Amino acid sequence: MKRVLAIALMALLAVTLTIPAMAADGDLIFELTSAEVDAFLALPDPEAGTANIRAAGKPLFTKEGSGIKISERSANWNCVDLQPELFADAGKDYTVIVGFKAVSGDLQFQLANTDGPYATLAVSEAAGSATVTYKGKGSEFQSPQRGVRVNTPDGVTDDYIITSIKVYEGDPGSASGPSGSNPKTGVETYLFIALGALIPAGAGAVVFGRKAKA
Repeated sequence: MKRVLAIALMALLAVTLTIPAMAADGDLIFELTSAEVDAFLALPDPEAGTANIRAAGKPLFTKEGSGIKISERSANWNCVDLQPELFADAGKDYTVIVGFKAVSGDLQFQLANTDGPYATLAVSEAAGSATVTYKGKGSEFQSPQRGVRVNTPDGVTDDYIITSIKVYEGDPGSASGPSGSNPKTGVETYLFIALGALIPAGAGAVVFGRKAKA
């Protein structure tokens, strides 16, 4: 009888809790994927943007591999901006890593703010092909419409390709899992089973937890 009651109690106490997946320090919160590029290029008005990126000005955007080629630029700020909503938590640190490639010649590339004073955040040391990294706090992107501009220095209007973009919450070096884990999407499910009925009286209860991505 006790065994039957124990099994019944186990069944009653098996509880599944579903909660939003949260970004831990070092989590990859955005990556420029081929699907993201397709969604951006399909927009009637690229300046309206997706949830993550938008156009600055009206250059020609085309797909190049899994990246974005930007041509027919009349100003250096004709480019792609990262939406300010990516940096919504003022108290968090963010790391932006962007890969660039010149279509021809040797170009330098930069990351900058998307509104006044349009501060330059980081400039590539290499020319022609480079990876530019910037680390800053969310508070740096909190003024209205401020995000990160992925462009070239003043006066440079040559064609170029954005080959990759990754945005991390925290330092990517502290990320758990391969390549800094995955973007924070979906939910995580936790299954808890209380086995108090199987423990001798007075010994307390033991709870086991198993986590699985939904």
